[in-house]
Amino acid sequence: MAKDWKQTRFCSVRAFLFQQLLKLNKRFWDGRGEIPVALARERLDKLAARVPKVPMKVDCSVHKLDGLAIHWFLPPDRTKNRLVLYLHGGAYMAGSPMTTHRELISRLAIRAGMAFVAVNYRKAPEHPFPAGLEDGSKAYRWLLETYNADQISVMGDSAGGGLALALVLLLRDEGLPLPAKIVALSPLADLAGTGLSLQQNRDTDAMVPAWLINQVANLYCGGKELTQPYISPLYGDFHGFPDTLIQVSDSEVLFDDSRRVADKMRAAGVPVQLDIWHKLPHVWQAFAAVIPEGCAAINDVARFLRS
Repeated sequence: MAKDWKQTRFCSVRAFLFQQLLKLNKRFWDGRGEIPVALARERLDKLAARVPKVPMKVDCSVHKLDGLAIHWFLPPDRTKNRLVLYLHGGAYMAGSPMTTHRELISRLAIRAGMAFVAVNYRKAPEHPFPAGLEDGSKAYRWLLETYNADQISVMGDSAGGGLALALVLLLRDEGLPLPAKIVALSPLADLAGTGLSLQQNRDTDAMVPAWLINQVANLYCGGKELTQPYISPLYGDFHGFPDTLIQVSDSEVLFDDSRRVADKMRAAGVPVQLDIWHKLPHVWQAFAAVIPEGCAAINDVARFLRS
């Protein structure tokens, strides 16, 4: 059953002011109609670099699996027999565990008390669908050589959240044991762009231009059917899925992706918790060093993973 609003109908002052800064960055793209991939990567890296860093004692190392970089985030106090496979966001074309997501993943690892294993999957347009999904599957299968499926959770944010959902669809269809839990932060689950919030929230979303979804679909899908479940998991069958937590803000253009996925999961009998936060930016958890709601949401994720 969906939870009520996670807090009052007002965001914190810090969150409000921070979103005004994010909107300045968003205006940089308005009217362009398309974001050059190289520039998008550069701007996302710079945005992540501007977020204040908090010293965290997390050991980071990288494992190469047939050329695929898999990053380990090991907090000092952790449960040895449980871990999280993490798929980062970045519109399928940008970002990496170390450049854009190190702060977020480190905070999650510390709060959950678990190792996080983040996949630097191949990006579009150089490597369109199904490259990223194949890399996620390769990493999960590799973990199964050492861990039982019930010791592994799968998590992702934005495009990585959609990829996490698509990965579990693929694992189930291939008859592999499914992870213990799924966490999706503001997942991009409908590349066909049919959610009403794409238009209704185009002015309230402080980060993501509504028209960007069309460009992402063109770059990532390469002309393939956009409602294919492994591309847009909203159109998949969720029967048999494990416990799932979805966090999203009501002001995001992707709000309806989360809401509709949760509705379909409930209809399929999946234990799903939809947490709707008020007037916060896309994947606000990544800005926990700046806004208190980020820390609060990460704490909720940690409790869910430990439960």
